[in-house]
Amino acid sequence: METTTNSNVGWLHPTRAEEVEMISDRWFPSHVTEISTQECYELLASRPVGRIAFLVDGDPLVLPVNYVVDGHDILFRTSPRTELGRSMTRGRVAFEVDDFDEFNQSGWSVLFQGSVGYDDSDAVEPGDRPEPWAEGVRNLVVRIRPRLVTGRRLLSA
Repeated sequence: METTTNSNVGWLHPTRAEEVEMISDRWFPSHVTEISTQECYELLASRPVGRIAFLVDGDPLVLPVNYVVDGHDILFRTSPRTELGRSMTRGRVAFEVDDFDEFNQSGWSVLFQGSVGYDDSDAVEPGDRPEPWAEGVRNLVVRIRPRLVTGRRLLSA
């Protein structure tokens, strides 16, 4: 390792190459890495509950929903009488799923952004449709068609 001496104070200064090496070798308390699109879908399929983000009168609203993955689409059920049901006629939404380990301060989050609309097709078998945990009639099936898929993983130290 080559260093330069500062004659004014008598101590060594690392060269620029050494500074870059020290920075790249340093272990930070946590590292954030991006998750591939394929792994985002695998993580999406691994959880039963996600959060849908949408606008109501220009204000953002985020609600948890049970869902299933149908190809690259996300399906969930709601009631047409709810704010969620009334807001899903068309437009853009975001859907987020995550998992965290508080003890290790690590986890992941995947985000799917795209268009939304009602799904009244018979393409999805009744047994493959999402089953809401909340009681009540939830007969409106909503389909999210993601256009942008991103994910991040927080690795512990």
